[in-house]
Amino acid sequence: PLSVESEINKIIEFYEPMASDEGVKIEVNLQPDLHLRAEKTLFQRAVSNVVSNAINYTPKGGLIRVEAFSKGDTVQISVMDTGVGIP
Repeated sequence: PLSVESEINKIIEFYEPMASDEGVKIEVNLQPDLHLRAEKTLFQRAVSNVVSNAINYTPKGGLIRVEAFSKGDTVQISVMDTGVGIP
């Protein structure tokens, strides 16, 4: 079992200086005590890739919101930003 809250917080802590340099704010809303079965390195890579892309494509003064919560017997993780989006 992997602590979603712990792993996402580590990722955000790593990317916050980059976001700050780009003038982008990151908000995090994580359900406490949320766990899932996942390969730690792949989980970190997947979330990191999405957060990194959000920083790169969100304009100065923009916002990135990272959320994680349980939905039934699944875990839903979302990364939303105020960037241009993907067609």
